[in-house]
Amino acid sequence: GAAQELGNPWNSIIMKADLTERLVAKLPDSETKDKIAKDLDVIVSESERLKRIVEDFLKAARPLSFRPVETDLKKLCERCLALMEPELHESDIAIQQYLSPVPPALLDDDLLSGAVINVIRNAAEPMPEGGLMIFRLETEGDFFKLSVRDNGTGMSEETAEKMFDPFYTTKQTGTGLGMLQIKRAMEAHSGTIEIKTRLGKGTTVTLKAPLRQSETHVLDSPEAK
Repeated sequence: GAAQELGNPWNSIIMKADLTERLVAKLPDSETKDKIAKDLDVIVSESERLKRIVEDFLKAARPLSFRPVETDLKKLCERCLALMEPELHESDIAIQQYLSPVPPALLDDDLLSGAVINVIRNAAEPMPEGGLMIFRLETEGDFFKLSVRDNGTGMSEETAEKMFDPFYTTKQTGTGLGMLQIKRAMEAHSGTIEIKTRLGKGTTVTLKAPLRQSETHVLDSPEAK
């Protein structure tokens, strides 16, 4: 409840700071004007960061709503890649896709799409100067396996071990809750997330889950109660 209540004042702070920035821009050039403009930039950026932390915290704290439906995984991946393509192109990241045909799966489209987009975005982060991302979808028995490999900076063993700790992040603008949300989405599908990384060599993130949820799992979902 407290986290939700914080949203409104932060929105007001960001809006007022933005309006003040516009007013300051109309002032005659001076050292004072430059200093106010820089201070306002800090206020806006830090307020937006705090807002993201609260939003991510609320997502992580709320019980997941699990709604399994017949899902075409290949189309889901194509949709996520198309959504992220402009962002990857802007960062000069080339992507190779290997999407094998996958039988229709009983999955939560929204939850899994969010997890896939998060993995793609995380893979792009360690490649600020551009690079190569390899996206692969395949089946392994009654499971689907989706892996995203980058040739970025990689992670130390210590960092990799802390990836799922709430609020742990190595990003300047990160909230430290993104990986936790991916893990929760995979657990909702009775699945797993695996990270293989080498410092200076890159990282591979693999999502794996049954193509069909068990009847008990589906009946135990919050929407079914």
